[in-house]
Amino acid sequence: MKKRLNTICVCALCAAFLLAGCQATPEKRAVVQKNNGSFEKTAGETAGLPYEAPARYENELAGAAGVSIRFAADVEMPGLSAYPVYSVRPALFTQEQVDRVLDVLLEGETLYEDNTQQRSRDEIQHDIDYYTKELEACGDNPEFAAAAETYKQWLKDFMIEYENAPEQLDLKEAERTLKFNENDPNIVMFYGEQQPMENEGEYQTVLTEDGKKRAEAAGNACVTGVFWKEIGGMPTKMRFVASNHMTGMGNGLESNLYCEPYASGIPQVPASLTQEDAEKIAQDALEQMGIDAVLISAQRDVILDWEETEDGAFGFTDRGAACYTVTFKHNVPGTLQRGVSPANQYAEEYDFAARIPNETITVRVNGDGIVGFSWNNPMEVVAVENENTPLLPFEEVSQRMEEQIKNTTASLSMGDPESDGQRILVNRITLSYLMTRKPDNPDEYYFVPVWDACGNIFYHYPDDYPDNTSNHYVVDENRERAEYNMDEIWGQQPVSLVTLNAADGSVINRAYS
Repeated sequence: MKKRLNTICVCALCAAFLLAGCQATPEKRAVVQKNNGSFEKTAGETAGLPYEAPARYENELAGAAGVSIRFAADVEMPGLSAYPVYSVRPALFTQEQVDRVLDVLLEGETLYEDNTQQRSRDEIQHDIDYYTKELEACGDNPEFAAAAETYKQWLKDFMIEYENAPEQLDLKEAERTLKFNENDPNIVMFYGEQQPMENEGEYQTVLTEDGKKRAEAAGNACVTGVFWKEIGGMPTKMRFVASNHMTGMGNGLESNLYCEPYASGIPQVPASLTQEDAEKIAQDALEQMGIDAVLISAQRDVILDWEETEDGAFGFTDRGAACYTVTFKHNVPGTLQRGVSPANQYAEEYDFAARIPNETITVRVNGDGIVGFSWNNPMEVVAVENENTPLLPFEEVSQRMEEQIKNTTASLSMGDPESDGQRILVNRITLSYLMTRKPDNPDEYYFVPVWDACGNIFYHYPDDYPDNTSNHYVVDENRERAEYNMDEIWGQQPVSLVTLNAADGSVINRAYS
């Protein structure tokens, strides 16, 4: 008999972290430092002969602390006749764009004002039902005792809220004009002030009159509201927000648009469609919205049950896809973009580094249609810097990849002290495009060709390692586990262990993108 401990909905996740460090050889730099002018010099030249690279690259080398590194990689070229470099910049949402997106998402429904101060009994009952199931899933397992106590308190609060709530709320149709709106959640986040609440030690963020004036003067604009869509056989409240806003923290313009279930996520019912169906639904929707984008990836958002068997082992049971997440990027002519995730190596400065606002469009689809949508950091092309930029010879690219990966191996053993050995395998080397910073220009970016060394990191464990038990990793027949091992369940994107600017060989940190 199996005992269900918890039910979770998991989507493809890849923790972002930094590949850093540069090491020079006596003869030539293995890694070029950014912002030294080498890229601008290369981008000012014109390529001669068509670029050539082998179909496959293989090599073996040793890293620090006995870590073995193997390249057994297919080299994937985009098949372009030239490699242009663009200047791009963040763009504002226009009223026309917001209207077209809303028309597709609403499907004839009405957008109402988002009354966050009070909920109807139906909305509260939704949370009561959801967290009752979560509490039941905790059972008597001591590992979930803290979560169970939290759920009990929340359920008490929901019961009180239910008794004081009206059967139905008075709904007022929302205004769809893109203008300053103090209900924009970004406004409260960046311009609000913390004020103490009645309970000692508790605070709430409040938008004061001074904060409103500063936010409006900065040019913040927003359309926000709610509507209802049937998902999984039940009416589901959806929240819509489209905003152009200045962060108020010196980081410049950020434009974001999203639509998602208001409460506890997408109802957990298996999707009654294939990945191909989901991709077509998403592509058709973007065409109706007038968005020129290219498909990057499609992944399952999976319903998994974490279960314990009678022999004490643990494992996931795949209940099917709650929905598919289909991801798109801005279509820049004459380029190719890929779905590549950064490797999860962490550095302290990561939390303090400014991010590069790469445009990403995500459509979540299940059998009921579009159940989630986001469009972050729209961009526009400013200029073509070079129609055919010369790229670094592949021989130098491979050398710099090897040296950079060697530089990262010293810290691998610290990531898991119970492991008695590590190895790195690079099985794909890809050429595509990515946004990078422009020196001394915070408002514009380069859109450049980049090389990625994609692969995996493997950790080996001794025979006495208690695998497949609580708080321990599951290892395979070779006593190994892969750092990124969810491909079969989630369709995870390739993981880049190092990214290089294809023109000058400088290291690019994908985690900031």
